[in-house]
Amino acid sequence: MICRSALQRWYLGTVLALSGILGWLPASAQCTNNNTLTGSAVTPPCPGTTSVACVQGGQYALVNVVSGNTYTFQTCGGATWDTQITLFNGAAATSLAYNDDGCAPQSAVSWTANYTGQVRVLLDEYPCLANTTCATLTITCTPPPPPATNNEPCTATALTPSLACVNTVGSNAAATASAGVPAPTCSNYAGGDVWFSVVVPAGGALTLSSTAITGSLLTDGGMAAYTSSSCAGPFTQVGCNDDFNGLMPLLALTGLAPGTTLWVRYWEYGNDAVGQFNICATIPPPPPTNDNPCQATALTVTSNCVYGTFSNTSTTATAGVPAPSCGFYTGADVWFMFVAPPSGIALVQTQAGTWTDADMSLYTAAACNGTFAEVLCDDLSGPGVMP
Repeated sequence: MICRSALQRWYLGTVLALSGILGWLPASAQCTNNNTLTGSAVTPPCPGTTSVACVQGGQYALVNVVSGNTYTFQTCGGATWDTQITLFNGAAATSLAYNDDGCAPQSAVSWTANYTGQVRVLLDEYPCLANTTCATLTITCTPPPPPATNNEPCTATALTPSLACVNTVGSNAAATASAGVPAPTCSNYAGGDVWFSVVVPAGGALTLSSTAITGSLLTDGGMAAYTSSSCAGPFTQVGCNDDFNGLMPLLALTGLAPGTTLWVRYWEYGNDAVGQFNICATIPPPPPTNDNPCQATALTVTSNCVYGTFSNTSTTATAGVPAPSCGFYTGADVWFMFVAPPSGIALVQTQAGTWTDADMSLYTAAACNGTFAEVLCDDLSGPGVMP
């Protein structure tokens, strides 16, 4: 809100949120690789399930695996004693995974093979003991999902811009890096991207927004937009964002050519989590009528403050006016004007609404198109952090 204003502009500083990465490292109480082999090597069908009927505490099964497949090893309901499962590679040099009570007191461990070869599945009785009682080891193999249908720009999923957000559900499952497109400049890109396309609406402004889906492992996304005359490129990045909706991205783009196609690249930060996400394209509302000095809102100087309510939604920077000397001006200003009273004294005061941290600069000028001379600039003299 604002009352008794001079020819002035408001501006809003940009707040940068620095996001950290939370790592999780499970504690390991794995058993040592001193077990003995039982039977011969097993090759599980994929997809499919097989089992080794009798594995005693202190023994291991040798399993043939294929890179990219996910294998689940478990004794759930197949043992009468407290089991532990420890995975080692075929050469017994590297421990791969461990579980104690995945289906307490039984064990279950899931592992995605990063090589093709053999894995040792050690079975022990807690705490890492041998016994002579059989347990059934069940092995389930799941192949990797097929690549996302929108894994490349030429198979991009089309988004339809609208006034309100209408979410499209995306996923980065089995996504791979796209060749021939410049790497995005934000959000720790490490491959695993999927693509969307959107036609720029009249007005040349477009907002692309992404939010997390409850229960999805993809909670930290990155998004970049490119222009290109075709899905084959060449591509020119016009925007990149990391964290806006929490750790999910938003791109507010202006000055685009109406009717052209934007290619939107989406990925997970660091490419170490797979899941679904929401994405939508919206048309921002037109800027307020007082976006420039020649459309400034006229205010009347009164003896008592009478506030009016205003907005900076969709505002742009004003060219040809000296930058304000205070605050953190990065554009997006609105304008007001008043005629100085006979006393030559006026108080210009603001009050917070949904916008709580504003800045204000006062200029004199003979006409709305300049030349402008700054008289005063203020950041924090009003209530709270209003000017």
